[in-house]
Amino acid sequence: MSAPSHPRVLHLVPQLFGPEGLFGGAERYALELALAMSARVPTRLLGFGDVPRRDCRGALDLVALRNQLPARRFATSPASLALWPHFRWADVIHGHQIYTMGSSLALLYGRAFRKPVFLTDHAGGGISLHNYFRLEAAAAGCLWVSRFSQGSRSAGPRDAWIYAGVDTARFHPAPIPPPPSAGVLYVGRVLPAKSVHDLIAAVDDHTPLTVLGPAYDPAYLADLRRLARGKQVVFRPPLEGGALVRAYQQALCVVLPGVETLGLALLEAMACARPVIACSRGGLAEIFTDGVDALFVPPAQPRALAEKIAWVQSHPAAAAALGARARERIVRDFTWDAVAGRCLAAYSFGAAASTAVG
Repeated sequence: MSAPSHPRVLHLVPQLFGPEGLFGGAERYALELALAMSARVPTRLLGFGDVPRRDCRGALDLVALRNQLPARRFATSPASLALWPHFRWADVIHGHQIYTMGSSLALLYGRAFRKPVFLTDHAGGGISLHNYFRLEAAAAGCLWVSRFSQGSRSAGPRDAWIYAGVDTARFHPAPIPPPPSAGVLYVGRVLPAKSVHDLIAAVDDHTPLTVLGPAYDPAYLADLRRLARGKQVVFRPPLEGGALVRAYQQALCVVLPGVETLGLALLEAMACARPVIACSRGGLAEIFTDGVDALFVPPAQPRALAEKIAWVQSHPAAAAALGARARERIVRDFTWDAVAGRCLAAYSFGAAASTAVG
C-alpha cells in the first residue's frame, strides 16, 4: 500500500493540557507538537476529560472523550470504545505515554488493521495491557524524547530521537535582561521526584526563589515550606501565556534540579536567553554542553547547585553570553516545527526533515 501524500495523524494522550489534566510536560508536549504538525498535515489531538468536547485550535482538531474505565483506578490510564472512529480516521497513530490503556487499544487496533502506531514515553502512564501481552512489538516504532528516556531498551529500525521544541516567537529574550539581584525560578510540578528540596537547600537567605507550579503532594509542600523558613522562597500556581514568558525573562536563571527526560521549562527558558541549571543525569546533557550553553550539576548535590547559582550571580556578562548561545541552539534545532518534521520523517511519509539533531 502506498503512503498517503497528506497523512492524517492522530496524537493520543491520557489527559489534554489544562485544568482537566495535570499541567504536566507530557500533556503540553503533545499539544505543542500536534499544533505544529497541523500546519503540515491533517492532525487530531485526542485526550480524556470529565466532559466530552470537540473544538479546534487553528488547524488542529481537539477531542476530549469521557473515560469508560473506573475513574479512580484508571485516572492516568483512560480508554473508551469511542476511540475506534478516531483510529479509523487516522493514517498513523502516535501514542503519548506507552503504558496506558489507550495506547494498548491503539496497538491492538494497529495490529488488527495493519495501521502504523508510534509511541513516545514521557515517563508516565499507569495500568495497561502491556502487563499481560508484549504489545510494544506491535508498534511501528518508538519516538524517544531523548536517549536518556530510551534507557536500556534497544532501538528499532523506525525508532528516532525527536527531542522537544519551543515556540521561539512566543518565548523570546526581554529587551533588557534582569539584574544580578533577580531571583531563581523553578517551573514544574512540585513533587519529590522533581528534587525541589535540593533547590531550596541550595539558595542562600539573600537569593529570591520562585517555585512556580502545581503541588499534588500536600505533605511534600509542607516539608518544603519548613525547609524554606528564613529564606526568600515563594510558591505560586502555574502561569500560562505572556505571564509565563515574563517569568522566564525576569529570572536570574531557571533551575530544574531533578532528573528529567528533557525538561520543557528549560528549553523555554533557553529560548528566552536565560541561563539554565539542570541535572547532569538526564536528556538535556545529551544535546547541550556544560559551561557553553547550559550549566549542569550532579543529582542530589545542593552544594554544587549553590555554586552554579553563585557563578551566575557573580558573572553576569558570561551568564548572558551562555544564555544567548542557548537561544541560538534552540532556534536552530528545537522548534516545534523541527520536532514535527522529525516525527513525519520517522513515520516514513516522506517529510523532508532529518531525524538527527546536530
